[in-house]
Amino acid sequence: MRRATSSHSPRHSGSKSIGCREGALTRSQLSGDYEFAMNAHGDIAILFKEAHRQAIDDANRWRGRCVNQIARGELIIGQALLKKLGGKSMPLLFGQRIARLAELVKSQPKQAKALEDFKLQASDRNFIVHGAGKIYVDSHGQWLLTLEALDRDGVSRSHVSQGEAEQSVRELKSAVDRLSAVFPA
Repeated sequence: MRRATSSHSPRHSGSKSIGCREGALTRSQLSGDYEFAMNAHGDIAILFKEAHRQAIDDANRWRGRCVNQIARGELIIGQALLKKLGGKSMPLLFGQRIARLAELVKSQPKQAKALEDFKLQASDRNFIVHGAGKIYVDSHGQWLLTLEALDRDGVSRSHVSQGEAEQSVRELKSAVDRLSAVFPA
């Protein structure tokens, strides 16, 4: 996913937006394919609406698959941490759980590596789980998902294309499978 920096300034710095909605992409942010689809005439609009509905469905399925893999990883980490702590309570926040487990397994290279790999693959967790999304579709039916989520500094944006999405969910699943292998239930 491509992440934009936090921004407290207005969404657009004077450039003309495509469409009338607040937050629409500017012409300079769109590739030629996106602009072509936006400027199509006639019955193409019906096809574009169907492509947009399909893109929304596909992006939501992708997010669901990611959330499932992240939840699997969180469960594996939580169970491993409970075992290592021997009945003591574990930290409440997920980032704190990862950090605590990392401390406990730093002398075990396979576990430490699997944990670090998962942490890297799940780095966009906040966007995937909590982000408000907008979908854009190009003339080939490929989608671009823009997610906005709050962080400590304000609103941040992240972008993921359809091609990047498929690869990222495969990598996330692989990282969770490695976690499962080194932290058996």
